[in-house]
Amino acid sequence: MSSSDKNVVTVGKGGVLTAKGVGTATVTVKIKDTDVSAKCKVKVRAAKTTDELAKSMGTGYTVQNNLDVTDAKWSTDITEWETAWGHPAISAKLMSTIKKAGFGTVKLDICWKDHIDENGVIDEVWLGRVKECVDYAYDRGMYVIINTEDCWVSISEEKEWRKQYKAMWSQIAEYFADYDQRLIFQGLSQPTYADDQSGNKFPVAGRGVVNNLYMDFVKTIRAAGGNNKTRFLIVEPSDTYESLAVPNDKYVLVGVYPWFEGKKFDDAMKNYIDEEFARIKSCFIDKGYPVVITAWGDGDGDMSAAECTKFAKYFREKADELDIPAVWYDWTDYLLNRDTLKWKSTKLKDAVAG
Repeated sequence: MSSSDKNVVTVGKGGVLTAKGVGTATVTVKIKDTDVSAKCKVKVRAAKTTDELAKSMGTGYTVQNNLDVTDAKWSTDITEWETAWGHPAISAKLMSTIKKAGFGTVKLDICWKDHIDENGVIDEVWLGRVKECVDYAYDRGMYVIINTEDCWVSISEEKEWRKQYKAMWSQIAEYFADYDQRLIFQGLSQPTYADDQSGNKFPVAGRGVVNNLYMDFVKTIRAAGGNNKTRFLIVEPSDTYESLAVPNDKYVLVGVYPWFEGKKFDDAMKNYIDEEFARIKSCFIDKGYPVVITAWGDGDGDMSAAECTKFAKYFREKADELDIPAVWYDWTDYLLNRDTLKWKSTKLKDAVAG
């Protein structure tokens, strides 16, 4: 058996078909040593429930240090802003490269605050550029996650921040209202406590601010019309898994971002991964909350490509056992060379993409 498009569906042992991305492919069956064959078309559609979503997103890749550039106010040119941190501008060719490698999801890290005026209105040019980048992946049948990297949480400024946050997400949701469930919104990315820089320790009240923001987030998106009534939304905990109050909404997923550091994939790291997935299972999955890993990888960049490949294979195995989609974050930029669009380590790329 064979598939005409392995980015849509693959054929495993015993003829088991596995969905890899939205689209249509032809599966061909041939009888050995004969000319007899048969074909059938397989169509993979977007998920309709959170459980289906978690099983169909595949592995994700984060495109960062472009739309999340901050404080580049020395230029009013969007392209100069987007490339200020050293990466080339996001392109259709980049998304094709990512999809061809086997990734089913792209996450776009985005900072919005620098593009919002004093009246809380998002710059139309910026929204248009975000849309272009979304479409590069969306039009290729991939899932796309857009978030906000403006994640400083303050108790003293909670009222004002919640007001800005609701206005921002209302505009984003209305702008993308016609996009189907393959476009996913992530409320906050790795919330950070702004009132204390001595270790980012969230007090109880700070955790409450995060949960209040998520309550606003869900209500705002659902009120925005169009396909937003059934849009998948991701909420991440602040500093502990236990601190998250998951909104009561059947299209909400929990995002987690386990952080790994070390030079070797040894027993200590393996045990840490095991413990992390056990916590994710007990805190969320066992309670009926679907999970997506919104960022994972070599957090401090100390592992060689060979050691990171071992780590990635084991991590993916644990995630797959629980049907958890995982979005790679290339902290060290050694997986994909964004200038040449060449994968720096094919073995690591294959281990990450699955």
